Amino acid sequence: MNIKNVLQVSLFFLVVGAALFCVSSKQALAATSTTMSQSILPVRFVYLEKNGAIDSIWSNVTEKDSAYVVKFFDKEKNEVSMQQRMILKYVEKSKETTVSRQSTQEIKFVETKNGIEEIKTVV
Repeated sequence: MNIKNVLQVSLFFLVVGAALFCVSSKQALAATSTTMSQSILPVRFVYLEKNGAIDSIWSNVTEKDSAYVVKFFDKEKNEVSMQQRMILKYVEKSKETTVSRQSTQEIKFVETKNGIEEIKTVV
């Protein structure tokens, strides 16, 4: 076997090896591909009095939401940096609100195209 044949055989194995490497790395990349998604989270605005007590809470969070954002604002509607004591006050206020909302004020039945719906007004 002369040098020319050795170089041709070596080149052949080099090309075949590179092709196999490219195919296997492409499959590895396909197996490790990731997907990312984005969504807009609902929010609860907690309005604070000057002494730090909670004045009111505005929310667009529904029962179906598994996560939401809490933002704190002062009387002038400037965002206030979140502190642990504020979060604890918020949790306590949320518990009070949940308990007080257990009383139904009014029940109405409304006829829709799908039938009759029961509407409860809860305070």
